[in-house]
Amino acid sequence: MPTCTEEWVNAADGSKIYEQSWKPAPETTIKATLVLAHGLGEHISRYTHVFTVFAQSGIRVRAFDQRGFGQTGKKNGVLGHNEGFAKVMEDLKACEDRVRVEGKPHFLFGHSMGGGIALRYATLHGEGLRGVIASSPLIMSGSSTTVSAPKYWGIRLLSNVVGSAVVRSPVDADLLTAVPEANQQYKDDPLVHDYVSMCTARDIVLNGENLLRRDYALVKVPILITFGEKDSITRYVPNEVTHVQQPLARGNLSFSLKFVNFFFVKS
Repeated sequence: MPTCTEEWVNAADGSKIYEQSWKPAPETTIKATLVLAHGLGEHISRYTHVFTVFAQSGIRVRAFDQRGFGQTGKKNGVLGHNEGFAKVMEDLKACEDRVRVEGKPHFLFGHSMGGGIALRYATLHGEGLRGVIASSPLIMSGSSTTVSAPKYWGIRLLSNVVGSAVVRSPVDADLLTAVPEANQQYKDDPLVHDYVSMCTARDIVLNGENLLRRDYALVKVPILITFGEKDSITRYVPNEVTHVQQPLARGNLSFSLKFVNFFFVKS
C-alpha cells in the first residue's frame, strides 16, 4: 500500500514549512515524481485522495503548505501572507529537491493560485521539469473575483507599504465546485481560511499579467492547462482562448488546453 508521511522542514531563512509525501508501495516501481502548489486559502491535505491514487500508479508526490496557509500558516501565526512569490519559488525548489529520483521524469502540478505559481516556476527552473500541469490557473480573475479599478490600484499601492496586511479573499466557496457537499467540506475545514495579504494579492495579479504579456516566452517545457466549464473564479473563454493559448503557443511549446466538466458542469 502507498504511504503518506508528514514532516516539518526548515526553509533557507529558518521558517518552518509543513510538508507531506505520498510514496508508492515498496513493490511498486517509481515511474515519476511530482510536486504540488496548492490554491489560495487551502492546504495540501485536501489532495490526499488524489495523491493516494497517484502513488498507487507509481508516482511519488511531495507538497508543502505555503507560508500563510494550512499547517504552515497556523504554526507561524500569519494567515494569508506568503511573503511574496520569490519566497514561494525558493520553498518550491527546496521541495522539488527532496522528491526527485534520479533518472525519473519530474512534473509540477498547480491548482488555481498554485497553477499560476507553477507556470511562473517554469519560467525560472524549467530545465528540471518534464512538464507542468496547471489546473484552473489564476492568471486572470473570473467574473466572481474581479475587483474594481480603484481597489486594484489601491492594493498595488498599499502592498508596497503594508504588504503583510490581510483582507478577505473574494473567493465564494459556493462557487468552487458544482457539488454542494464538496463546497461544504471546504467551508467546514478548520485549516481553510479566506485571508489574503496585500503582498500575496499583488503578486498573484502581477504574475498573471506578466505571464500573459511577455514571460510566456520563457516557458520551454510542455504544459497542460485545464479549466472547469462553469469556473467563475478564474477566467477562461471557450471560443476565444487568446488570453492563454495564443501567447503560450507563440513560445513554441507543446501545449494543450482542455475544458473539463469534472467539477464544474454545464447546467
